[in-house]
Amino acid sequence: MKKEGEELRMNWNALPGLTGKGHVTQVPGVKDPSKMFNRMEKLYPKETRKYSAGNF
Repeated sequence: MKKEGEELRMNWNALPGLTGKGHVTQVPGVKDPSKMFNRMEKLYPKETRKYSAGNF
């Protein structure tokens, strides 16, 4: 959903079924530091790959 050079704007309705790459870190909870939660630190633009028959 994020294109290179664009600011991130989440389209939550289009999200199910999509893929992407990002950097995920774990951070401790505010109320209970023993619980860890995932946080998206960075989203990377999706790479477009060109496939040709017979090449792997």
